[in-house]
Amino acid sequence: MVTYRTTTAALHSQQILEAAGYAVRIVDVPRSLSTDCCQGLLVLWKDREAIAHRLEGAGVPYVAILPWPG
Repeated sequence: MVTYRTTTAALHSQQILEAAGYAVRIVDVPRSLSTDCCQGLLVLWKDREAIAHRLEGAGVPYVAILPWPG
C-alpha cells in the first residue's frame, strides 16, 4: 500500500500508475498505518520499487510503501 499526505496525491498517483499499466486500487488506509490521509493505493508488493521510481520521477509525493495488513 502506498500512503499519502493528501487525497489529491493518491488520485494523481492512481492516474499515473494505471497509465503505466500497474494494477492499483484506491483503499481506505487504516489509522494504524497513517493519520495523514485516509486514502491510499493498494499495489502489488512485487512492484513496490518500480512504483516508487515511477512516482518519484513524476514528482508525486508519497509517505511510504507498506505491506497491506489484510
